[in-house]
Amino acid sequence: MKDLRIKAIVIALTVLGLAQLVVLGFNVQQRQGDIMAANAAQVELAARLAGEAYVTMRTQNAQLAQRLVTDAEIAKQSFRGSIQDVERRITVLAPLADNEFVGILDSSNLVQSFVTAPSSILNADQIKAALAQQESLASARLVSTETNVISISVADFVESKSTFYLVTGFAAGSALTRRLDKAVGGEVAVTVLSPGDSAQEGAIALALDGSNGSTLNVQLSVKGNKLDITDFTLQKSIAQTIVVLSLAALVCSLLFTRLFTRYIDQPIVAIRRAIRTIKEGRVQEPVRRNVEAPFHNIAHDLESMREAICDRENRIMHHAEYDTLTGLTNRSVISEKLKLAMSRAQRNGTVISALAIDLSRFSEINGSMGHEVGDEVLKEIARRLASNARITDTVARVGGDEFFVILEDNDIKLAQSLAKFTVSSLTSAIHVNGSEIKLNIRAGVAFFPQHCDSAEALRRMANIGLYTAKEHGKSLVIYEPGQDEKHLRELAIIHDLPNAIKNNELYLQYQPKIDMETQQVKQVEALVRWRHPQLGFIPPDEFIALLEKSGMINRLTYWVFREAIRQARTWMDAGYDLAIAVNISANDLSDEKLASRLKLLLHHYLVDAAKITIEVTESAVIKDPENSVKVLNELRTAGVCCSLDDFGTGQTSLALLKQLPISEIKIDKSFVQNLRADSGDAIIVKSIIDLGHNMGLHVVAEGVESNYCWNLLNSYGCNLVQGYLVSAPLTADELTEWHLRLQDRHMNKLDLSFVHDMTA
Repeated sequence: MKDLRIKAIVIALTVLGLAQLVVLGFNVQQRQGDIMAANAAQVELAARLAGEAYVTMRTQNAQLAQRLVTDAEIAKQSFRGSIQDVERRITVLAPLADNEFVGILDSSNLVQSFVTAPSSILNADQIKAALAQQESLASARLVSTETNVISISVADFVESKSTFYLVTGFAAGSALTRRLDKAVGGEVAVTVLSPGDSAQEGAIALALDGSNGSTLNVQLSVKGNKLDITDFTLQKSIAQTIVVLSLAALVCSLLFTRLFTRYIDQPIVAIRRAIRTIKEGRVQEPVRRNVEAPFHNIAHDLESMREAICDRENRIMHHAEYDTLTGLTNRSVISEKLKLAMSRAQRNGTVISALAIDLSRFSEINGSMGHEVGDEVLKEIARRLASNARITDTVARVGGDEFFVILEDNDIKLAQSLAKFTVSSLTSAIHVNGSEIKLNIRAGVAFFPQHCDSAEALRRMANIGLYTAKEHGKSLVIYEPGQDEKHLRELAIIHDLPNAIKNNELYLQYQPKIDMETQQVKQVEALVRWRHPQLGFIPPDEFIALLEKSGMINRLTYWVFREAIRQARTWMDAGYDLAIAVNISANDLSDEKLASRLKLLLHHYLVDAAKITIEVTESAVIKDPENSVKVLNELRTAGVCCSLDDFGTGQTSLALLKQLPISEIKIDKSFVQNLRADSGDAIIVKSIIDLGHNMGLHVVAEGVESNYCWNLLNSYGCNLVQGYLVSAPLTADELTEWHLRLQDRHMNKLDLSFVHDMTA
């Protein structure tokens, strides 16, 4: 900063020098003003002489105008309208002096003819324009042009019928100056000021410039031949002193500007430009370091900061487009890559393969072997994909265990072969830390232009093929037309569920369960139904499976609980003692708040918890046995009964069955629908019934559709049966009517023999 202080001192001294020059100039001006005051009498004499000269010239000019309009020949020619003849006659009668002119004007003040002596001061076009701008020339005596103030006199022609009138004039300033040169020896120059209020008859404003550089502004009043000075203002302006002072100030200013620009302004401008460049994001432009001290340190720091920002932005851009773990392209650039590839394919007439790849059950590797092993697996998959790809192909990681490959420059057969080869290269075992890991690969492929004509559509169709491969357990599925319609239907189902709940498109049906011993209905199973306004009736198996995959099943479960409990309250108020069984999914078992939400609904509708039975499938329990046992225990603690649905299909171990807090098992209908006494199903069914009874559980058989099956189950000791033999699923109102008919049928079968014994 020492250099900066020195520069500031130099600049301050420069400014001080300027101030001293200004003071000197004022002193000189004051002294010359005193001289001007002493010579005021001489200047006043010059002003009076100028006024008298002006009166004389104005009088002569007016007399010239009158002499011309009284000339018989001129009047005669003006009456005839012969302007050229008038002009020639004027030239003969009135030889004009320098700076004088004669003009013939029409009634609109437009000059029809113009006669003037040769002059470099008067400009004919300017005089014409000045006269044309006057609204009236009757009283005007001074008229301004662009360069002069002229004195004019106007006279009408003697012939009253004439359409013209005559104007004469002279350049007042130059004429007065010429006359005063002879009177005062050329020491005073006269400038006639532009006409304002002083431009009236008998008044003139003059500016008299003396040889000493002073200016006297004089306002003269002309009354006949008498002159009165009505205003007298002395200006202390000294041209020579001002010129010297201006030159000195100019030199100092240039010196000051040079020093300030070089040592302060230029470095600051360079630094500000660099800061603005960095602010605007143009970090590739280097900062100029060779600036004057002490700003070079700031420039150096800015350049270091720019390099750091540039490096950081490059890393950010790399991370934005590339996956950190595998080094592959990431999801953000896939769409742009597809568009470019499709443009090239259209020009070259080739085929593009879009391959969507997923590692099935990859989460189990992370869960059982750790994320470090999972990362190594992903790196190996990325390495295999990259090693099998050509330079024109694109390999990207688009999700946790999802990859996307774009294969270019193929025909349709080669495209299919490359897709199959790419998938097969991933199926061989991967060795990590001494462990052998074999993955199940699922992939879908779509082709351009065979399947679509846009990047987004091609990507979507490849994902539809992947979805189909997952659904059917295949390693590779080539997209086929129509698969997207199914996919769109599934998306519509998932998207429309919230509106279906809000618009009452969902409803419950109830299928009764009959106690085989009493043949009474004590419980019904709530079954959800959906009638979509566009898609029509959607089977429960279809939309429930989709909602489980999308993670939206919890919303549906809560709605079913609420409707079922509300209906239980309605039946209780009507005098019906009916419990309701509600199905929950594996996703519901992961909801830690399931029991608390159910208790709130029971409390809201004042329904006993024993009136609600939760049915959970055997396969759902096996997915997460530990958490399932925890949630079911919470439900049992709340007073809710639990039933193990679809028993016999989920491979539940006896050890797990013993831990489950259930009160009922439900035999899967696949064992019941075709039940015969001599079949293997009969052995399984009887074994399940005996197992359940031995464990103190009730046993329910669903899918009963024949009397033979009914009787066989009755002989096995089954507690409850459910199926179309008893009743199809019914709405709440239909079930109420059905239940009344069942009760009437039981009443008609009562043994009334005791009545005859009492009357005998």
